Amino acid sequence: CAGLRRRAHSLREALAAAPRGKEELHRLRIEAKKTRYLLDALGRSGDFLKNLQSRIGRAHDLELLQKLLGFCPAAARIEARERTAARHGMRPVVARALRELESLAP
Repeated sequence: CAGLRRRAHSLREALAAAPRGKEELHRLRIEAKKTRYLLDALGRSGDFLKNLQSRIGRAHDLELLQKLLGFCPAAARIEARERTAARHGMRPVVARALRELESLAP
């Protein structure tokens, strides 16, 4: 199915770009969310993508909070920890999502 191939392509591109910066990592979060919704809609569990999404989302939220309130060392440490954890865990999670998508393609 062309839609599944497009989803896999978008996810691969986001993974490749994610190490470059915060915006690219946030894009991976959005692509993971779209992929999770698709897998869930097609009867496959996409729950394994939730942890990655949560880590990236929390880091993004803390970054925005600091922009609003000013630098906060505690928030900066948590943001860095979440971002690092997301970067370390993103490849296996995306690889699993890609395998799930491939298994659905005819």
